[in-house]
This record gives sequence, structure tokens and C-alpha cells, in this order.
Amino acid sequence: MNEQQHVKQSNTQASPIKTQVGSIFVPVKDIEKARSWYCQVLGLSEDDCR
Repeated sequence: MNEQQHVKQSNTQASPIKTQVGSIFVPVKDIEKARSWYCQVLGLSEDDCR
């Protein structure tokens, strides 16, 4: 298998981590400000992010 074929094959394989990570915790100083920022970045309504 040449390098180009190997790169193509590895790009199409499923991530071994993606199917196992359920959530990630990021400690913040101001939880309300962080919630607002994440809702805005993710395009969610703050009412839906309780």
C-alpha cells in the first residue's frame, strides 16, 4: 500500500475516541458567563441551556 492509499484509508476510518467521549468538563470562574458564551458559539438559545 503506498502512502497516498494509507492516508486515504486512515481518513475514512472511524475515530476510536469519538464514539467513547460522552462529555468534557471545563472548569470556569463564572458559570453564567461561560454558559452564555457556549450557547452563543453553539447557536443555542440560552433558555435551552439550563
